[in-house]
Amino acid sequence: MTPKIKRRRSLVPVTMCVLAVLLFQLFALLPVSAQQAGGGSEPVGDDSPAAATWNGQQLFIYYATLDSLTPSQRAARTSRIIQSLVEDPDFEPGLVRLSETPQGTAIMYRDMTIATASIDDAKSAQSSTRQLAAKFAAKLRGLFVEKKEEVTAQQVAIASSIAIGGLFILFLVIVLLFKTGSSTITWIKSIKDRTLRDIKIQNATLVSSDMLVNSLISVVQLLQLVVFLAAVYTYLVVVLESFPNTRSMGITLKEMSMMPLISASEHLVDFLPNLFAIIIIGIITYGAIAFCRFVFDAMEAGTISISGFEREWSRPTYKLVRVLIILFFLILALPYCPGWESDSFKQVGLFFGLLFSLGSTSVVGHIMAGTVLTYTNAFKKGDRVMIGNCLGDVIEKSMFVTRLKTPKNEVISIPNAEILNSHVVNYSKMAQEGALILHTEVTIGYDVPWRKVNELLIKAAGETEHILDQPEPFVLQRALTDFSITYELNAFTNDAGLMPRTYSSLHENILDQFNQEGLEIMSPRIISIRDGNALTIPRENLPENYEPASFRVDTGKKK
Repeated sequence: MTPKIKRRRSLVPVTMCVLAVLLFQLFALLPVSAQQAGGGSEPVGDDSPAAATWNGQQLFIYYATLDSLTPSQRAARTSRIIQSLVEDPDFEPGLVRLSETPQGTAIMYRDMTIATASIDDAKSAQSSTRQLAAKFAAKLRGLFVEKKEEVTAQQVAIASSIAIGGLFILFLVIVLLFKTGSSTITWIKSIKDRTLRDIKIQNATLVSSDMLVNSLISVVQLLQLVVFLAAVYTYLVVVLESFPNTRSMGITLKEMSMMPLISASEHLVDFLPNLFAIIIIGIITYGAIAFCRFVFDAMEAGTISISGFEREWSRPTYKLVRVLIILFFLILALPYCPGWESDSFKQVGLFFGLLFSLGSTSVVGHIMAGTVLTYTNAFKKGDRVMIGNCLGDVIEKSMFVTRLKTPKNEVISIPNAEILNSHVVNYSKMAQEGALILHTEVTIGYDVPWRKVNELLIKAAGETEHILDQPEPFVLQRALTDFSITYELNAFTNDAGLMPRTYSSLHENILDQFNQEGLEIMSPRIISIRDGNALTIPRENLPENYEPASFRVDTGKKK
């Protein structure tokens, strides 16, 4: 047995002894005969606070004048009413109630006003009119019950039996409480290694198993303390209500503990219609979001189609509609929340509104740009595009930013607002229709017939992989320069993602075709004096008996 459990068990007999002493003092206070009835008020000045009393017991203090009655006059009037009610054999204490009036809170018996806790009385007592009236009503009920029932030996015996029996039950409850708590704590410690695990976020430990065990033990100990105090408090209320002389104290204690619960329950009951409205709005909102998700998922899958609505728009449109539905729900539900019209709620709303207006200008701009890019269908995920001077495949398209992966495996992030202000070239869109044109230029000397050049270029395009046979490639003469002709080869492809590889293969085939024909490519330009230098064509493409021409000078003499 641990020292902590021993200390807890040692508290049980001490608690029992203290309760026994209190019970003995309670018996000593019991009267041997009924109280003598009598009423009156303390002699006070007209403008001074005055107390309404009965049989020397102060019941309620008046601080202010009400309806031309001074505090002393109000106290005397209340004392007379109490005396008449005490002497009434048909009086029912349960009919004493509170009623709100323009002047304050009135204590009523049937249709008769016993007293009124005015607003000025509450201010002087630093309380509320309802709290003052509730305390007075509790005293009245206890007083009337005490007077109505005679103190007899039988009642005292019954009350004593209740006190002793309740003490025994309290003892059993406390022992059972501490045993249950100790067993629970032992069980929690035993499951530490078997059940409880560290709560982690990746490799970081958020809550360790030791912290979990200590937290659970603290919760059990707190529950033990709450149940112990509740049991002792309940025992005191039951015992005090059992004895006629202390019944008013018991009623007061019970009402003191019940008032917060009653007040909370009253507020809860008042809030139930608003809560019901919020629940209905929430159910409708959830249903609307679920329906929208079903529709847009079906549109994304192609089972539902709308003319002019692209399937790629389904997911961003669903997100946008969901945000609008949630905002509409908040607009409808917030007026039903408690404290909606309070100054604190308005100040918090003003703060967040100011924060949003100052910090969200660029954010809203990016969101609007992302929305425009989505519905203009400029590009979609996987397209080969050029944005400004950035060429790459679209790997991410969000409301704020678009990311491209270049042919060199570089990831470039471009804000949507910047994309909206620049030009976008979409290669994949035309490639899907087989209409993307790859073009390249070569310069050939004037000594080579242009028809021969066209033939070689088209033949090179036909031997290139990923170049389409239909539509057929074609050649354009772009320029007639000083020393050469610029030819442009145009060929069609349907795969924009392989543009760099296709260009490389096309250039290789162009070189092979011209080298096989013994033609020099003068791109971008070449200046050569044939003074014994060899041609720029690879040697394997030259004739076996080829020798560079010598430098020749013609003197102009004839033989």
